[in-house]
Amino acid sequence: MRFIKKLLKAVGIFFGGMFLITIILGLSGALDKPANQAQQQNQIVAVTSHPTTTPQVTPTPTTAAQQQVAPPRGPAPPVQQPTATQPSRAQADQPTTSSPQRPAVSAPATIPPPAQPSRVPADQPTAAPARSNHPATRAAQEEAETYINLLCINEDARMCPHYQNEFRRAYQLARAGDYQGQRNVAYMLNTGGNGAVRQNRMQGCAWRVIILSSGHASADAGDTANFQTDCGRLTDPERAAATARAQVIARDIGARPARRPNN
Repeated sequence: MRFIKKLLKAVGIFFGGMFLITIILGLSGALDKPANQAQQQNQIVAVTSHPTTTPQVTPTPTTAAQQQVAPPRGPAPPVQQPTATQPSRAQADQPTTSSPQRPAVSAPATIPPPAQPSRVPADQPTAAPARSNHPATRAAQEEAETYINLLCINEDARMCPHYQNEFRRAYQLARAGDYQGQRNVAYMLNTGGNGAVRQNRMQGCAWRVIILSSGHASADAGDTANFQTDCGRLTDPERAAATARAQVIARDIGARPARRPNN
């Protein structure tokens, strides 16, 4: 029991001492705080009390030559535009490279146009064959007139009499059994003869048949091609009619051929 009392007394003394130490430390902190604040205020006053000094720049003396170089104030001089002979400043700063001179190329020689086929003057058309009293020749001339186009349509109307007379001569030669005359008649009947002849492809095919069946020594593969082209455009009935017409013409040429034109 005595031990317990001593222990309680010791604990009471310990806690009492701790309480006293806490009070003492709190009082000492409260006393130090105003002193620290006063010290900080003194430092602030000391910093602001010193004046700030700005560095002074000593001007460098200018020489008389520098004063003379400065131009007087006034309107700026006009800028000179670069001309064709005077290069601009940007061009002058860059090194100029001399471009290699190209050799002079001579103009190519003009090629003359191909010679155009001679045309009969409009005021001097080919003369028509003279009228003949020979029965077969007169019949051939009258038959040729049935194919002449009275309303000739041509790029040059003045050439119509020329083409018409060419057909008249070719038809009389064809009726006389001439190879080239028959070819010309077949061509002009198939194409219209530059507007001078009424186009009749069935009659043209008939003359192609006559050329191949007459046994001309000058006939060649071109005549065969012309026959296939001109007669190939016709229908079967038209080709049959052209073949029948070719037989009649061939019989007339063999029996009573026309005479060749005298002029």
